[in-house]
Amino acid sequence: MAGNLPIAEKRKVIFDWLDNGHKDRGGNVILCEGLGTRLALINISARVKEVRIPSGKNEQEIWDIFSTIVNEIEEKDELYLDITHAFRSLPLLATVIINYLKVMKNIQVRAISYGAMEAVGDIWTVKQIDIEQRDIPVFNLLPFDQLLDFPSLTGGGIKGSRSK
Repeated sequence: MAGNLPIAEKRKVIFDWLDNGHKDRGGNVILCEGLGTRLALINISARVKEVRIPSGKNEQEIWDIFSTIVNEIEEKDELYLDITHAFRSLPLLATVIINYLKVMKNIQVRAISYGAMEAVGDIWTVKQIDIEQRDIPVFNLLPFDQLLDFPSLTGGGIKGSRSK
């Protein structure tokens, strides 16, 4: 676990994304490069730790996701989050987890990114575009997380008033 590493080493640990495979409709494994391999290809050295996270297809798995992530994150960790590939409920869960960890473990959120392929077209349209020509926008969602911090920074929120 990252908690046992010296601080300099801890910052080099990246959780999740070893080489792994997804399954096609027939149940056959589709191998893909994980983050560790991709970082190595561009000469970035990082220790990658495999953390199995359920897909979130029922309420129990959603609670398992919550506890798995909360247990992996250490006090004062910095969080870089990519919500590109997720069930639609998971970004909401991520928001809850982030806010919980800010209070309970004093984490700092450094990035929340979303690769918006659908801004270019559906999967079939994008597959027709030569890979060198694909320009998929990546949205920076960190300002929306920072908006959630605003009420606590103003001493509990801004009270609305009505003029009469």
